[in-house]
Amino acid sequence: MIKKHRGFTLIEMLITITILAIVMPLLFNVILSSFRELAKMESIQMRNIAESRLINRLDEDFRTLSKFKFLTSDSIGFFTTRERSYQQQVIISIDNNQILYQINASNKKVLLSNVNLAQTQFEFLNYDNSAKPPDNSESYTTDEMNTMPRVKLSYEFTFQNETVNNSFLLTRRLP
Repeated sequence: MIKKHRGFTLIEMLITITILAIVMPLLFNVILSSFRELAKMESIQMRNIAESRLINRLDEDFRTLSKFKFLTSDSIGFFTTRERSYQQQVIISIDNNQILYQINASNKKVLLSNVNLAQTQFEFLNYDNSAKPPDNSESYTTDEMNTMPRVKLSYEFTFQNETVNNSFLLTRRLP
């Protein structure tokens, strides 16, 4: 008995190619959109990491704040108490499109880059969020600084062509 080897006909081949021509672009678009969404999610995650590093640092230092050294719209200096005995001088400044952090006499470290200087500043507020200017209209005295009810850092930065506006508010409970 002789076996016949039958191949695909021309019509079957054309139908298969037509189906592939319809399905492949659809499949390619699904895969491409998945990669775009992945890149977008990674960008959001990196932005959140950069911002949370700033917020965590401010939260930790303001929680252990013992007294202010100086207050200006572009920098703030204060002492923190660690483990009820050790004091560190902390300076947070806004300079060269960055928010910088310095402990004692160490090198300055970058907390946040690509900062819009026109939209980034420290604000000093009363409990009702009204501005609290210095009594002598030039600079705060030591007593004024250490009875400051609220300190607010408003900031704007750009991360991968996306602008982020936010603020951090410290409310102190004063006797």
